[in-house]
Amino acid sequence: MTASELKHQAALARWKEKIADCRGRGMSVEKWCAEQRVSKTTYYRWERELFGKVQKPKDGTALSAPVPTFAELPAPGQVCRPFLAPAEIAARIRIENVEVDLYAGADPGMVQALCKALKSC
Repeated sequence: MTASELKHQAALARWKEKIADCRGRGMSVEKWCAEQRVSKTTYYRWERELFGKVQKPKDGTALSAPVPTFAELPAPGQVCRPFLAPAEIAARIRIENVEVDLYAGADPGMVQALCKALKSC
């Protein structure tokens, strides 16, 4: 990897944290950018790159990446189960750069929703 590529990877890592901060605060991108003194254009450029919506191969042509699929998962139950031992991972599913841990005693509805989401990948 060249020095330029290493710098770019470092910038991606910084922007990943910045975008997570913006989204985690629940404020508008416009307000966050004003607070951080970052242009919206810059924010959205890094966001596109991080989410891989547009990939540019070295030959300069633009390719569309697959659009991520999101699945709505049921909220965890409100039942308190103090009698259970700390949860242990019962299964781990890895598909490319996605990893899902299933814990012993996982809600069946949650497992079903995860399987449905994984089938669409």
